[in-house]
Amino acid sequence: MLKVVVGFEGFSLNFAPRERTEFHYSLIEALTKMKTSILQVICIVSVLFFISKPVSGQMQILGKVADKVGKPLSFANILVFNVQDSSFVKGDIAKEDGSFTIQNIKEGAYFCEVSMLGFSKKNTTFFQLIPQAPTMDLGVVALTENTELNTVEIVAKKPLFEQKIDRLVINVENSITSAGSTALDVLERSPGVMVNRQDNTISLSGKSGVVVMINGKLNYMSSDAAVQMLSGMSAGSIEKIELLSTPPSNLDAEGNAGYINILLKKNQNEGFSGSYAFTAGYGRGTVGNGSFNLNYRHKKITIYGSYDYVHLGQEQNSRTYRRIMLGNNLLETETSALRHPSDNNHNVRIGLDYQLDAKTMVSLAVSGFSKKYAMNNTLNESTLSRNNVVDTLIRLKINEVNLWKHVGASFGVQRILRENEALSFGVDYLHYDNDQPVNYNNTWFDGKNNLLFNQTVRSTKITPINFGIVKMDYSRDFGKKGKLEMGVKAVMSQFKNNVGVETLMFNAWKADPDFTAKYRLKESIGAAYTSYETKWGPKTTVKGGLRFEYTQSNLGSEEVPNIVDRKYGRLFPSLFLTHDYNKNKTLSFSYSRRITRPTFKDLAPFTFFIDPNTFLSGNAALQPAISDNLKADYRFKSTLFSLQYSYTSSPIAGFQARLKPGSNKLYYVAENQKNLQTYSLTIGQPYSPVKWWTTYTNLAGVFSVVNAYNNGYLVTVKFPNVTLYNVQTFSLTKKVTLEVSGYYNSGGLWGISKMKAFGELNVGLQKRMGKDGGKLSIGYDNIFNSSIYRINLNLPEQQQYFETRLQFTQPKFKISWSQNFGNQKMKAAAKRAEAEEKARVE
Repeated sequence: MLKVVVGFEGFSLNFAPRERTEFHYSLIEALTKMKTSILQVICIVSVLFFISKPVSGQMQILGKVADKVGKPLSFANILVFNVQDSSFVKGDIAKEDGSFTIQNIKEGAYFCEVSMLGFSKKNTTFFQLIPQAPTMDLGVVALTENTELNTVEIVAKKPLFEQKIDRLVINVENSITSAGSTALDVLERSPGVMVNRQDNTISLSGKSGVVVMINGKLNYMSSDAAVQMLSGMSAGSIEKIELLSTPPSNLDAEGNAGYINILLKKNQNEGFSGSYAFTAGYGRGTVGNGSFNLNYRHKKITIYGSYDYVHLGQEQNSRTYRRIMLGNNLLETETSALRHPSDNNHNVRIGLDYQLDAKTMVSLAVSGFSKKYAMNNTLNESTLSRNNVVDTLIRLKINEVNLWKHVGASFGVQRILRENEALSFGVDYLHYDNDQPVNYNNTWFDGKNNLLFNQTVRSTKITPINFGIVKMDYSRDFGKKGKLEMGVKAVMSQFKNNVGVETLMFNAWKADPDFTAKYRLKESIGAAYTSYETKWGPKTTVKGGLRFEYTQSNLGSEEVPNIVDRKYGRLFPSLFLTHDYNKNKTLSFSYSRRITRPTFKDLAPFTFFIDPNTFLSGNAALQPAISDNLKADYRFKSTLFSLQYSYTSSPIAGFQARLKPGSNKLYYVAENQKNLQTYSLTIGQPYSPVKWWTTYTNLAGVFSVVNAYNNGYLVTVKFPNVTLYNVQTFSLTKKVTLEVSGYYNSGGLWGISKMKAFGELNVGLQKRMGKDGGKLSIGYDNIFNSSIYRINLNLPEQQQYFETRLQFTQPKFKISWSQNFGNQKMKAAAKRAEAEEKARVE
């Protein structure tokens, strides 16, 4: 399926090798904000009010750089940082006489970092700029010569969390407790994110329908496949994770809750460099992982690659209970399972970037992963009671293998047509394959534990999935007049799903026609979009975007073609407005419309055997869900307040419990609910009481109202939810750091079911070893064993009650080592040139 989108997805890949230096950092941040801006029409009146506000005065920093004997140091680097969160503000280069003047600094508390080739860098004391004292003269900053230093390293340590107007950025590589974890673990501990490991879904700010990107590229996987992939990805290969709740129009409209963008490590230093990390741990089973990253950058060529291995072997357990009235009989069913799985994962990626000329960049990347989940001789026990008397006992011995494989390739060209005008073109191919054979040995007993009979059953599920994607993006910057983006995209996909259940009868396997079928789905989506960003005065930015997507979807089986045959088009507007009062205060509003299409797993009308009375089934009647989302953000210094409202028509809820009429047969199916409304308020604040202690707190409140039909009844469920995330980082010495992190979730909705409170507390200690970047970390995760899912659904009008308890992780102790090698510094001349370029831009 082909898809065309205009805009720079993964924009940072277009930058020169020195893109990650401090002088370019703020420029990249500004471009990122431009990319995600959206116009909010309903706030035009308030915009006029904002523009009328007075502009605060601009201030400056003066000084001179010299050596210990007073000799001026020409072309020294001066960087300005915010005291509140150590974020980079501005940079400059000293003149030939060592003097410098950094102008247009806004009111606030700052410190400067001064460095020079061959000298030890030096930080100034904290100082305050206010309108009453608009100039700070630092006097002469004397640097000490360092004969062993032959390069200048300029590094602003990023905080663990960066709360921006359009996204929350989690700098994973700076997290001590994330060392030795998986990408899914990191997401599960992230503010506003809920991972449901039962039906393999991810929600953001109380809304399901999250789309996962890797390095700014969509993987087009179903939610269960994405969760499987993330559970096998080492956090050691991740640089940062971005949570975007209101994506711009250049990204696909898929995903009612927004996007999660996982950015993998890619060293931008000259020459050969790399890193490796490995972890070993134990907690009712072994865990371990290793990651290896290599980069080579020279002149026009960059080659990079990585390999991850993750092993998960912790004990898992579950319990389900249901109570129903069938006629005059009270039927109760309780099933428990204790699993000791072995989960082994391999991830690899290789890429090449080549600068054909000053205006053209070519990129090629290949990736793949393999995941094998094996569970041998797992014992499930099911008890069926009638009118409080045990009627039947069933013991199931299960052997299961769940194998996922993936290979993908992408090719892209970025061309600068002329100054401030660019065009990019990309082609991607993605292949996934899932093979899931399960063998069951079932033994039936009566209520007095007398053997009734044995039953041997096996099930199969083979699912190959293919995607083809083509896209083209165009952008033109008109300077003060604004910026235009437009593009087209096409995606073609094809799924096959061969499922079956067979029972061994008289030494021969007999297929069960109710559970055996071969399905296929073909889907294509064509898209086009345009957006325009402009300034309304010196302080206000507006951006409006419109995206159109046309979908063709056909689902059928060998026996019944055209079970689903749909063609539909939708318009998806996105609007954004932001007003900067001053450096400390920003207010923004946004609106976006999004869609969540049914996945192939949810659509295909197959029935998958779980146990003799419990089944997983598809629903061919599922319709796409459409959501309208409003968001208001207010930033005061480093604190961000976000208020959101979302209305979703026909939301898709997975894994909903449905009883077959007149029986005790339970089916878990995905269903369209009538509508869902969510209200949320989020407050995020980094804070550093003293230089050696930093903390970040994220508090979110979500109120959900869902209307859904259940067995002909209209059910309304209202549920409040509070989540609290906090991380505390203590610099005990220059080389030893302690981190304590934890989250609490008061519970939420799962369809019309209610999830009870859960949380986790983690602690980690890290020591830097030697001068080459080695780090030794020890940690203890889930200290209080409180990461347990407990879900219940009470339907008194229908005389039904359901309860589920799931535990996928255990408390664990882990020890990790990470090491950088090769060239970890850029040439000072290159950094100096970039600083000059940055100064010209400003």
